[in-house]
Parts: sequence; structure tokens; C-alpha cells
Amino acid sequence: MGDSDADDIVGTLTELGYSKNNKLKVDFCKISHHASRHNTSNELIQILDCSNYIISTQQTANGRPSKECLSRIICNSSETINFYCNYELEWNKIFTGEELLKYGIKFFSLGQHGVDVGEE
Repeated sequence: MGDSDADDIVGTLTELGYSKNNKLKVDFCKISHHASRHNTSNELIQILDCSNYIISTQQTANGRPSKECLSRIICNSSETINFYCNYELEWNKIFTGEELLKYGIKFFSLGQHGVDVGEE
């Protein structure tokens, strides 16, 4: 999604016939704008059928990836969410251990040999 605005994406997907009742099935979705809180809406996540999200950012002082953005994804998805990251992030600075367990959130970091996304 690059740095796309959530309203623009939702508008285009709606024009193509996608909705909460007719979701766009995707294997992976790159979270817009480095998982900032501004570019991912509840409505956008509700129109997608996806459980694997890519975060392209290092942890920043101005709050990226944002808990608000990631929580929107978690709370508006019907499946357990996997986050794939291109940097090692300190998730305990975003979510508590209790939250990680409660929602079954999984984080994978891109290592020297990439990330294995095959079936377990």
C-alpha cells in the first residue's frame, strides 16, 4: 500500500465490488506508511481477508510502528495475525506480554536468510 491513504484504497476496492461481506482475499498486505496511526483504518482492514501483514520500518521515536495501527488490524480481523518485519523490533515497547498472549499475535523478523512463510 506504500503511503496510500486508507480512504482512497477503500474507495477503489468498493468500486471494484469489495466490502465487509465480499472481502478481498490476500496472502500478504504491506501496512501503509510504516504502520503509522494515520493511514490504516478500521474500514480498510474490515474489507480485507488477510492474516499476514508486512511492516516496513525500524522502531522510531515518533511511534512507528504504532500500537493504534496494529491494534486496528488485530481487532478488525477474524484470524490470528502475523506481522512480518524487516527490522528487529522491541515488541514489549508496543504490546504487553498479556496482550501478545491474549490476541495470539506473532511477529517474525527478516533475518540474514529471509523469513520462511511456508505452512507449519
